[in-house]
Amino acid sequence: MAHNRHFPSKPVPQLARVANPIISLLHSLAMMGDERWEEAITALQRFMELGKNPLDRHMAYQNLGACYLALERFDEALAALDEAKRTQPGDPEIIYSRAVIYACASRVNEAIAVFELYTRNWPQLARQRKVKQALRMLHQIECGEIPPGSYLLEHLQEQIFHNLEVDDFHLVESKARRMIAALPERPEGHFALGLACWSRIATLKLWMLSRRPSPGIPTTNRCSTILGIPI
Repeated sequence: MAHNRHFPSKPVPQLARVANPIISLLHSLAMMGDERWEEAITALQRFMELGKNPLDRHMAYQNLGACYLALERFDEALAALDEAKRTQPGDPEIIYSRAVIYACASRVNEAIAVFELYTRNWPQLARQRKVKQALRMLHQIECGEIPPGSYLLEHLQEQIFHNLEVDDFHLVESKARRMIAALPERPEGHFALGLACWSRIATLKLWMLSRRPSPGIPTTNRCSTILGIPI
């Protein structure tokens, strides 16, 4: 009986990896998935130095805008969307993303204008319900019924739900602190921060239990530190 021989694949040389735009793009997507925004930005910038396809660059600039938005670098996020618009001026995703950036930056009048543009031009798209909710909140901010940071708080809280589902408590803590900075009087950020701290305490307790000496097994007299607490 004949057997097919399988040969191990050869690693991609370092120079080829550096010059390959697809590898830079894949790396950027992986970093975005982990919310390592600075590294994603570096990979996307490298991709755009190498990639010449307009459609690929359009996507890369949209992703770059998302990274800058996550870092609250709003002007850079808008500039990235301007570049994306050059390749596909009629893309509704660019319009929607621009409105979200304006809203997170508390540029309320501009956010309302762009969300309304989205509603008029693309009434059939599934995001219309979400856009109407955003417009309702922005009009409340405009009238002084709720404070300007309310949209950013809701934007971060929506992300925290996902982070909690996958136990990314370090990201929960980071976003909770941003929520508190935006609106310290609102309870949501404090509650999210409490969840993150509780997770760290629970992890510490499990670690301490794992270090309990078993009968008959000698232990060393070492001292470790977790969260600044000597164990």
